[in-house]
Amino acid sequence: RAIADDYDVSLVGTADATGRSKVKDETLWSLRSVGAPLVRELRVADAASGAAVAHVWRQPISLAPVYRLRAAGGDSDAAVVRKRLLRLRPTYDIFVRRPDEQDDDEGPRDLLHTRPVVTASGSAMELAYTFHDRERGLSSVLGGYGNGARVAVARHGLGSILSSRDEYVLTIAPDVDLLLMACALVAIDDNESRERHRR
Repeated sequence: RAIADDYDVSLVGTADATGRSKVKDETLWSLRSVGAPLVRELRVADAASGAAVAHVWRQPISLAPVYRLRAAGGDSDAAVVRKRLLRLRPTYDIFVRRPDEQDDDEGPRDLLHTRPVVTASGSAMELAYTFHDRERGLSSVLGGYGNGARVAVARHGLGSILSSRDEYVLTIAPDVDLLLMACALVAIDDNESRERHRR
C-alpha cells in the first residue's frame, strides 16, 4: 500500500431498538491528503456538501506514533490516538476531550496528559480491531468482556480480499460517536500501513 492513502466512510446499515437491521448505502465523509508531503494530514469533508468537518494529522515528532483529531475551526483537539510501544499486537489508546472539560489558564490542555477513554487492540493477523471503553462496565450491546465495555469492532471486509484496497466494516454501539471512531480507525490503519511499508 502507498503511505498517502485516502479514505471514504460510508454508512451501510443501522439497527433499530429491536435489533433489526436497516440497510443503507450512503457515503458520509471523505478523508483526503492535504499539506506538505512530509506531514501526514487528512482533511475530513462532508461527502454531500464538500465542507470540511475535521482534520486528522500525524504528530511529526513523538516517541510513539500520535495522531490528532480536531473539528474544523476548533482550537483544541477533540481526540488523540497514540500507539502503545512494546506490544505483541497493535494496541492504541484513544484520548477524548469531554464537552464540559475545563482548559488551563495557558490554553487547552493536551489530551495526552489525561487518561485514555478507549483502547483499541488488533487481532493476531491484524484483520480486526476491538475498541473497549475503559470507563464503562464490562458488558455492552456488542457483547464480550475485557478491559471495559466493547463499544466498537472493525473487521476487514470482503473488499479487502477481492481488491488491492483496505476495507473495514466498523460496527459501533448506538451511543458511540461514529465520526470519532471512524477517524480513530483511519489513524490506526494509516500508521500500520506506514510501519508495514518500512519493513
